Amino acid sequence: MKDILGKFRGKKILILGFGREGLSTYKFIRKYYPKIRIYIADKKHINLPQDKNVISYIGESYLNNLSDFDLIIKTPGIPSETPQIKDCIKKGVQVTSQTQLFLESFRDRTVGITGTKGKSTPTSLIYHILEGAGF
Repeated sequence: MKDILGKFRGKKILILGFGREGLSTYKFIRKYYPKIRIYIADKKHINLPQDKNVISYIGESYLNNLSDFDLIIKTPGIPSETPQIKDCIKKGVQVTSQTQLFLESFRDRTVGITGTKGKSTPTSLIYHILEGAGF
């Protein structure tokens, strides 16, 4: 894994949206960086992890003060066109996604296959090639 600690070091980090993807993002960060402080914001009342290094903003005002953060990891369910998100981007806050973090972390170990039809054959072919190469 490429070390992405530099992206987190000294930064105030917010996971914006804490459904499946937000929880997965939290687990990813915790796996590699167990002591970093993480902020979580969600409109709904959610089950938060029992973690002394988590601070949460839950409820209708969850989008307030986004500009207070250096890095926001936004889930796709929250539109990028939301005025508060557009405003914090204008103020220099970096807004990214779980997918972007994954690709930055594992960029040399990622194969993407896209399209609406015909992905199973190339996927199977790539699997067999990589398996034959010892991966």
